[in-house]
Amino acid sequence: MVTYYMALGRLTSSFAKGRVPEVKHQNKTYELSIPDFIIWTSLCWNIYNYDELKKVFDERCKENKFLPNFNFDYYLQSLELRGLIKSGKGCTSIAALYSLMLDLHIRPISNSIVVRTIVFIKLLLNGETFTEAKRAFDKRIFDSDDVCNVWNITNQFELSVAEVICCVKNNIRDITEDNIIEKVYGEKYDYKTLGAYAQMQDDKYAILNTIVDLYLGKMILFEA
Repeated sequence: MVTYYMALGRLTSSFAKGRVPEVKHQNKTYELSIPDFIIWTSLCWNIYNYDELKKVFDERCKENKFLPNFNFDYYLQSLELRGLIKSGKGCTSIAALYSLMLDLHIRPISNSIVVRTIVFIKLLLNGETFTEAKRAFDKRIFDSDDVCNVWNITNQFELSVAEVICCVKNNIRDITEDNIIEKVYGEKYDYKTLGAYAQMQDDKYAILNTIVDLYLGKMILFEA
């Protein structure tokens, strides 16, 4: 069984100037302890399995020699219970990814210079290097039609991962609420059953990988 993890929510403050780190998620604000902060920031714009995440956690703790030996599993479970970390399980890697993202909504990072400046600052606060953080200002360059198509779809309407898969599958380019209701859901599906339908599509893996690439490229965020 494969399990993948990702972070949810927005960092609203860090350890700067002695402040307690806080993450806002679904209109609630949560304070983070040091191990919470290490795990959560490690998963920002990353997707790790258990072993990968624990390795990153252990390495970051060793870099700060003053830190004690934290119980990784305790803090991981605590973050998941609060909804600040989401996990997905499956018999294969792609099945675990689908389970991880199926019910999440996609929000593109705006081209606005103000928004991208905020993203740049947050990346620095999350421990990214200056070189990585300044990618927030990079021009949107797409290396395939699939990436361009998914990007254009997500910029028109806030959709779930399952809805995006169905839009691509049905070649829906003009995204409106009426089109989604009529051409994606129709009379056969509702929000709960659409995910199962999307999971049965032959090309869902290619679309899902495209969505993951946009996320790892810091071009979209996921929201529960």
